[in-house]
Amino acid sequence: MKGYIAYMDILGFTSKRTSSAFKIKYDNLKNYIGEKFSRDPKATIYVVSDSIIVCSENFEPAKNYARMIYTWGMRNDFWIRGAIAQGHVEEIDSEKIVGENKNVILPYFGEAYLTAYKLESKLNMAGIVIDDNLKPDNPDLPLEEEYTDGYMEYQEYLPKDGNEGKKRLLLPDYNFEQSIADTMYFEEMLKSHLEDIDKYVNTFSFYLKLLLKSDNLADIHSLLENLCKQLGLQGRRILIPPKVIIVFVAVIRGLFDLYRSPENKYLSKGTLELEVSTILDALKKQGYLPIFTDFVLEYDNVLYSEIYQLRADIANFK
Repeated sequence: MKGYIAYMDILGFTSKRTSSAFKIKYDNLKNYIGEKFSRDPKATIYVVSDSIIVCSENFEPAKNYARMIYTWGMRNDFWIRGAIAQGHVEEIDSEKIVGENKNVILPYFGEAYLTAYKLESKLNMAGIVIDDNLKPDNPDLPLEEEYTDGYMEYQEYLPKDGNEGKKRLLLPDYNFEQSIADTMYFEEMLKSHLEDIDKYVNTFSFYLKLLLKSDNLADIHSLLENLCKQLGLQGRRILIPPKVIIVFVAVIRGLFDLYRSPENKYLSKGTLELEVSTILDALKKQGYLPIFTDFVLEYDNVLYSEIYQLRADIANFK
């Protein structure tokens, strides 16, 4: 049948599987999936070791279930990476998966599975990427407008080789963006994701970009104030790896993008200058300003954006 598959991989499974805390989270995730989705006829869900597979004839169940599982994982610091693809999906008789001799045989899931599996492996962060071949003229898949249709265009700062460029990433469940971002501040994340700083930087930057789409200046100011406060606390206690400073490049890019947006009606030049100056002062105080400037220069050649203009704008503020 033609359908959709959401393939998800639990990040860090190999290195963390012996941790008691990790095992508890894994069991909680299995219970969550069993409670939420076991009786839904619109989709079939398989959990096999570190893989989660959602099969459905329709896009909405695959998208919604992937979003719910991903959101649960992010809220519990149980990072998940995945992809949603369209194509041929094998019809599977669940009753025949377990044979008379108790052997468990999972059959080939079909073309959509292979597409999603390969696409997921190209992502260098915790997130769910939507295959570009899912066309807007599909009646099940409008995807004509960012945010409204539950996705955001995002370009990783530290992509895997050969996988640069923008990707369509599924958004987490509405209203959980802030609580997820709050779990990502430096000390906690550096303890659990120190073995892969690139994924941490890309994921945190994604959530910062998402939060900077807010039309609430008070929320934006609170976010930036907390970020600078966390830098001050951890800068004195631990040495933050240089790559982590990329999140401040992402923040200032987000502020300038917001200011330049045709829809901007509330972020004034004065407020922009104040927020950027506060961030730069915090970086300077902790000794990270030269590292930050180096990254800005580096991304002049990497990101297809107005980062070049950003460098000039920052120079004017210093």
